[in-house]
Amino acid sequence: MTLRELTSDYEELLFVRCLDEKICALSKQGRARLYTPFRGQEAAQVGLARALGERDWLLPTFRDSAAMYRHGVPLDALLTFWMGYEDAHPRFGRTWPVCAPVATQLPHAVGLASAELRRGQGHVVAVCLGDGAMSKGDCHEAMNLAGLWRLPLLFFCQNNGWAISTPLDKQSPVSSLTRRAESYGMKALRVDGDDLRATEDACSSALELIRAGEGPVFIEALTWREGGHSVIDQPELYRDDEAVRPIETAIERLERALESHGVEVKSARARLSRRFELSLNDAVKVAERSCALYQAEPRVSFDSTLSTPSPELAQQRDQALKLRPSKPARRPTILFSTRETRGAQGQRRNLSEALNLALSEAMSADERVLLLGQDVAQLGGVFRVSRELLQRFGPTRVVDTPISESGVMGACLGLAAGGLRPVCEVQFAGFIYSAYEQLCSHIGRLRQRTRGALSAPLVVRTPVGGGVGAPESHCESIEALFAQTPGVKVVCPSGPRTARALLLSAIEDPDPVIFLEPTSLYFSHKEWVPDEPERIPLNFTLLRRRGSQLTLLSYGACLHRALQVSEELKAEGCSVEVLELATISPLDIAPILRSLKKTRRLLVFHEGHRTSDLGAEVLARVVESGLPLERFERVTGWDIPYPYPSHEASYLTSQAELKLRVRALCKGSQSTHITSKRGEGS
Repeated sequence: MTLRELTSDYEELLFVRCLDEKICALSKQGRARLYTPFRGQEAAQVGLARALGERDWLLPTFRDSAAMYRHGVPLDALLTFWMGYEDAHPRFGRTWPVCAPVATQLPHAVGLASAELRRGQGHVVAVCLGDGAMSKGDCHEAMNLAGLWRLPLLFFCQNNGWAISTPLDKQSPVSSLTRRAESYGMKALRVDGDDLRATEDACSSALELIRAGEGPVFIEALTWREGGHSVIDQPELYRDDEAVRPIETAIERLERALESHGVEVKSARARLSRRFELSLNDAVKVAERSCALYQAEPRVSFDSTLSTPSPELAQQRDQALKLRPSKPARRPTILFSTRETRGAQGQRRNLSEALNLALSEAMSADERVLLLGQDVAQLGGVFRVSRELLQRFGPTRVVDTPISESGVMGACLGLAAGGLRPVCEVQFAGFIYSAYEQLCSHIGRLRQRTRGALSAPLVVRTPVGGGVGAPESHCESIEALFAQTPGVKVVCPSGPRTARALLLSAIEDPDPVIFLEPTSLYFSHKEWVPDEPERIPLNFTLLRRRGSQLTLLSYGACLHRALQVSEELKAEGCSVEVLELATISPLDIAPILRSLKKTRRLLVFHEGHRTSDLGAEVLARVVESGLPLERFERVTGWDIPYPYPSHEASYLTSQAELKLRVRALCKGSQSTHITSKRGEGS
């Protein structure tokens, strides 16, 4: 290597070392947040970033600031991020935001690489991970999908030997992580991560293979974390650096090579450090000015959570920031009927057929829409919702996946951020728990984390609810859990016509949508569905029957029993107004309040658990509005895991019991206090 090349390499590594030291100092001074230094891993990160092209994607970990800077994130933006503001993101190139939960960014890389493969422009996605990430399920799921789909994806593992305080021999039964990568059908390389040129060459060779269509490649870069896991870590408590430290770090190697060329390294290093300190100080000043501006703009957290803040979120923003309350636009109450529209063409369909129609229409209208999930292609889904879609749209748009809920949902995030419109099917809501981290840590946060630079317009479809005698974990009604997840919308149709209209709206929506399909309705209930596509806007509560004595609020499969009871009690003089909470979150409270101004009595009916349920949320909103209520009651499931089929009847509210509760609320006086097996009076 020539002296010029040595000098260039040395200056580059020394600069990112100075950057690391600067952020460490800022963190210890309280001018930056908790920081995870990369000291000792400079060569590995710079070697990777050097090999990447400008249009290649980089998905970093929380320890990859050097790679982020080298791949195009400006110094001041990087510093701003570590000072606690969302500013290091793809508007500064093709760098993904920092991911805190270990390994959970790996499925995102799978989706992003799949999007790039579909474009066919030769761009590669590089995702960073550490040795600790290799123990996570998300790592297995991502590498399995990448190998299965032959994606243009580089897994770059910086094996520094430690997962915080846990050494590699207590993490893995094999010392070479490449052996594990090879089992996923991908080429795996091991490189000295403390050798800048060797790492760059290995990454360049891997990228050539990937661009040639050889599928994903795994690189294990052996390196060394010189300091602790974070600035407050104390590595001396769990390791003896003298015993395990490499003979030479990357910078020390270059200094020895420079000395062999006659360079006075000590003075050169001091001179360079002074120069770098000045430029870093300038970047700090710019970053702190940016932070001052961002401090004055706290509304960004509210305004970038959803594409358009819901009325409730806008109200919370005004309250939190002590702004003059903005008057929400009056939203009309939508009277929705499933009766046949006079003069329109259509036919009676069940829920499965209506959802299939919506998917077919969406995929025909927009080639970006694709369907992924277990058994969705050849089988057509366990409830046949996707039947014949494989034959119509082909295997690249109707994709059978392994049993990999977290991996597939995370991949859908990458696909959506990459410009596609994925629809992910999870076979039952009870199987979604393993993927909930993707939902709450990433899908719901991506827009806010990147100030709108990235978004996740995806739909997660899953069956919910019981009444079908299904096994354990097949009947969950966990809509309240999803409603507690900021940044996602939650929809639950009550039948074929609303399902078709809401699914079309959900697929076209710019925000992620959890689409809950009542299991008991797939084949048991038919409605007239028009041939012409229709849509119901998300974030609306629908008026299904007019009345004056009681407001009955329900959704999903329960709505049918609510409508039936209201019709049966009509002969007894009970006038029940039935509202459908078609969009569970964001909650459209205005039609509920308008109804309660007439009735002053409210019953909320659903299958989910009672504690912290949607009925409690509705009641809180009503009380906060100042509207006086005469009576309020919730008719719900119990606070127990959904029972086995033999005890299902004791969990579900019978038609007779619901009728009893509605009659009591309609005819009871204001002073009457109702106590019941299921309900609560006030």
